[in-house]
Parts: sequence; structure tokens; C-alpha cells
Amino acid sequence: MGRKKTIAAGILLGIGIPISILATIQLFDQKTSPEDREEASAALIVLGLPLLTLGSWLALSSHQRSKQAERDRLQALFYRLLKEGNGHINALRFSMESNLSGAAAKEYLDDRAKEFNAAYNISEEGKLSYYFDGDFGQPTLSYGQSETYDVVLDYVAHSNRRSVVQVIHELTGLDWKTVKTSVKRNLPWTIAQNVNKATADQIRVKLEAVGARVLVVLR
Repeated sequence: MGRKKTIAAGILLGIGIPISILATIQLFDQKTSPEDREEASAALIVLGLPLLTLGSWLALSSHQRSKQAERDRLQALFYRLLKEGNGHINALRFSMESNLSGAAAKEYLDDRAKEFNAAYNISEEGKLSYYFDGDFGQPTLSYGQSETYDVVLDYVAHSNRRSVVQVIHELTGLDWKTVKTSVKRNLPWTIAQNVNKATADQIRVKLEAVGARVLVVLR
């Protein structure tokens, strides 16, 4: 059905656009006789504009349907990979499975991480993956509150440094000068270690509110 709509939209626009252009040229051409001007006006109203309107509507409808199908495809793939990885997923695997570029795959996963409040997991080999906490239908050990996280300050724009330093100073009690130096020169910087998820999220939210980019990393 989507392909038929696209073909129909192409045909309607292919007819409607030339008729509308020619009719409009005749209407604004001072050399056009009154009779020809009347015919051009009728052609524009009866044929040109209706065909353009219907063709445009079909094209827009087909485009929206295509975008929705792509969103559904990526969502289904995302949930499948999450289930297979028991909550863990990385950008390279998602890029390979989805045929998205690396940047597009990472952007999609970053959006889902914000939506579902995910954490980041760094393996012993230094590989970064996303960790989504949930029941994925696989038997696992019950970790409960034993799961701990590190909060890593990843990036701070120059214009936001003072506000970020202030928040970290208040959260950690560290000396202002020490915090300022670390924010300026030592990023990424782990500002909290072995904290529970609730504490990590509180720190992340406060820092993101003043313009910092923060990673919550599952240990």
C-alpha cells in the first residue's frame, strides 16, 4: 500500500506541477488575452491545485508511514538486542544490526539511555556499553542493592565550568581549587565511586542541570 501511494503521489504531482506552473505563467503574463487568462484560471483551479494538493497529501502520508515503519523496526531491534544481552547493548552491535552509521546508532542509543535512565558499563577490556536495568526474561542472579555505580564527569563547556565546580564542591565537600583544577584539566573525572543507582542519578541530574555531560557507569 505504501508503494502504491508513493507511485500515485508521483503521478499526481507530475501532472499537477506542470499544469500549475503553465497556468500561473499565463495568468501573470500581460500579453495573455482575457479568454486565455480565463482558461488558465480554470485549469489552475480545476486541475492544477487539486492534483497538487492530493499528490502532496499522498507524498506526506507515504513519508510519515515510512518514518513510522523505520521507528518500529529500530525499536523492535533495540528490544531484541536488549533481551539477548540481558540489558546490555553497545553501539557497534546496534549499528551492524540496524544498518545505521556509527554516529546515528550512538545517537539512537543515547536517546534511549536518557528515556530509560540507563547506565554505562565499561568492561575489563575498556569497551563501553549501555546497561538498561529491567527484567528481560532470562534467569539471572539477584543483585539487588549490591550493584554499584561510578559517576564520571565527561565534559564541561567553558561557559558552564563555574556552575559545575560549585555543584561538585557542594556534593563532595572537596576544596574549591581542587575541583576547579580537575574540571579544567582532568576530564573525564570520576567524582563518585561505588554509589547506589539512586545516588548516582541524583548526582547526574544536578550536574546535567548546570550543563555538564555525565556518565553513570555500572561497576
